[in-house]
Amino acid sequence: MELNAWKAQLYDILVAADKLSGDDMSKMQHTLDMITSTVGELESIKDQMLEACPSTVDQEKVIGSKLEQLRNEYSKALEILPSGWFGG
Repeated sequence: MELNAWKAQLYDILVAADKLSGDDMSKMQHTLDMITSTVGELESIKDQMLEACPSTVDQEKVIGSKLEQLRNEYSKALEILPSGWFGG
C-alpha cells in the first residue's frame, strides 16, 4: 500500500515539475531521477517478495532504507517546487 502512495506522490511531482522553468528543472532533475529509480527498485523488491515468500529481515531492512531515501528525495523536491503548485 505504501508503495502505491509513493507512486502517486511521484506522479504529482512529475506533473508539477513539467511547469518549472529550465533553471529550476535542472536543479530538480537529479532528485526526480533518484525518486523514480528508488520507486523502481521497490517495485522490483515487491515482485521478488511475491515470488519467494516469506521475506527475510534483510529484505525488510532494504525496503526500510529505500522508503527513507524516498522521504529524503521527496523533501528535496518540495524545496524546489513553488508552493501551491501541487499537493492540495
